[in-house]
Amino acid sequence: MNHSKVVSAAVAACLAWASSATAGPVVYTFTGRVTAVGAAPGFIGFPPITTSSTFTGSFVYDDGVADTVASPTVGNYPQVNNAIHLVIDGLYDFSRTSPAPLDRVVLVNSSVVDSFAIFKDSGDDPSDFNPAILSQSIFVHLESYSDLTALGSDVLTDLVLDLSQFNKRTLLLTGFDEQENAFFIEGELTSLTFRERVETTSVPPGRQAPEPASAVLLLAGAAGLAGRHRASRWVRSLLGRPQRSSSFSV
Repeated sequence: MNHSKVVSAAVAACLAWASSATAGPVVYTFTGRVTAVGAAPGFIGFPPITTSSTFTGSFVYDDGVADTVASPTVGNYPQVNNAIHLVIDGLYDFSRTSPAPLDRVVLVNSSVVDSFAIFKDSGDDPSDFNPAILSQSIFVHLESYSDLTALGSDVLTDLVLDLSQFNKRTLLLTGFDEQENAFFIEGELTSLTFRERVETTSVPPGRQAPEPASAVLLLAGAAGLAGRHRASRWVRSLLGRPQRSSSFSV
């Protein structure tokens, strides 16, 4: 028997086992402050959230899914079981946990920007906070233009997030009520802490992205959210969602 072949096979088996054992749900917790709030006239039941409000929360993603973009600098990871928990002022819970087709994590590791984005959509499920809210999306976006070692690669299993390495630390919440009046809440993360990895022994297959790769590149590489009500339009148009009322009062 060729002992070198046996050793090689054993090493390969161990590596495969280790890879599958460490893939699975990853949890980060965060805190932050609200920086902008707006709602269209007539929006139903908007809570008294202001720029003095603070928030706490967490996000969960599965790093065992496959990258659907064949690019050495961009990773697109559609999610089935991701979640974003968001509570503002300790009272108003905007958490989203139900699966939706647009849920994903996008990484960019290029020569000009390192970027992490996690998007959680509600589809058309009623909001946990307010049943009148028919659509709600939460978007956490971290970008670094000065420290291009913030990510290291576009491989999700390699990801270790350190908030101090990112120049932009944005959280954006958008939604619409039953009359299609829009609202948004924008914030800045002030802390981000790795909490745990829930290890599994199998790697779930990835799903194909519902939108073209060009949209993913735009999502991940966009320079920023230019303007508060334009931010909502930017996110929705990029993800192929219909435009709705964009007349905000602040």
